[in-house]
Amino acid sequence: LAAVNRTATPWVVIAGHRTMYTSDVHWTRVKESWKMQAALEPLMKKYGVSLYMGGHVHNYERTCFVRHKQCVDDGVVAVQIGT
Repeated sequence: LAAVNRTATPWVVIAGHRTMYTSDVHWTRVKESWKMQAALEPLMKKYGVSLYMGGHVHNYERTCFVRHKQCVDDGVVAVQIGT
């Protein structure tokens, strides 16, 4: 990822089964998303990831550019695609 030419590849996308951000109130999912945020957010910032696509929760949500549960100008957009 460090060598990605952002002119040729303006978006870097990561996909996974679990969602990183959710408004779902199921406690197990919330705890899992917090662990993922702690583990992955620093790496996504370091490598300029633009979009995280996750599923598991069976609905659709998307976020603003987010980091540390806050909307920011240089964060990652997270999409829950309801797989």
